[in-house]
Amino acid sequence: GRMCADKRFDQSIPNALLISRPGLSFWTFMLEELSLRATVPGLYSSPENLTGPALLWQCVLKYRGDDRVVVLDPEYFYPVTWASTEGQLLRRAESGISVLPRE
Repeated sequence: GRMCADKRFDQSIPNALLISRPGLSFWTFMLEELSLRATVPGLYSSPENLTGPALLWQCVLKYRGDDRVVVLDPEYFYPVTWASTEGQLLRRAESGISVLPRE
C-alpha cells in the first residue's frame, strides 16, 4: 500500500508489507533493477535508495510487464504518514519524545 497520497514522493511505497501471487514477473524485474543499481557505485546514496522504498517506487513506475501491479491507497495499511505534520507529532508522541515546544 501507498503511505501517502503524493504519488511523486519516492518513499511513498514502504516495503514493510508486500503481497503478491507466486511467480509474479514484477519481482524478477525488481531484482534485475536492484542488480543494475548495485553495479553503479556511488549513484545511490543510501540503502533505502538502493534497495528500499525508492527502488520499489521506481520499479512500480517503470514496470511494463504482463502482470498487473496494484498499490493500494494509504487508508488500507498506512492511515498515518510521517511526511505530514500530524504524522510527525504522532511519531514523536509514540516514541516518548516531547511534542510540546521548549520554553
